[in-house]
Amino acid sequence: GPLLTSLASVSAIFLKRVANDGAGSRALEAMLSSASVPVKAKQKLIEKITPVAADLAKDRCGSHVVEACYRQGNLAKKKALVEALVKEYKTLRQSHFGGIVCQRCKVEQFMKEGSAWELEQQRAEKKRSLFADIIDDDEADGENKKKRRRGRK
Repeated sequence: GPLLTSLASVSAIFLKRVANDGAGSRALEAMLSSASVPVKAKQKLIEKITPVAADLAKDRCGSHVVEACYRQGNLAKKKALVEALVKEYKTLRQSHFGGIVCQRCKVEQFMKEGSAWELEQQRAEKKRSLFADIIDDDEADGENKKKRRRGRK
């Protein structure tokens, strides 16, 4: 929608300000995890946030946005995000929230054995898509049952 389009055109610095705000970070997290937001729009948003990810990771609110980007990003976007965190690894480890982000985004594993990190991400992506198919089927079945129930009344 118009909000996503406008977010795609704002600067990374503006997004950083939004992400570091309590309400703003929750809004960005909600957009990234929403099933109604197109995947392409999420990936564009992640791409915009990646250059400021290391700064966001040190912030109480911004760190949640970085983690949401990591969870929702495709392999290429995750890799770019982690590479941005690697550049600031030493300072991130000294920060409480930065340390948590590094742990959750598996930055150390990426630094030590990039190929193992990548393999793990690919496996996780396959599992997610497999479960997504199962969940979609279950939800469709649930909808059909609801319709049948309503029809009986």
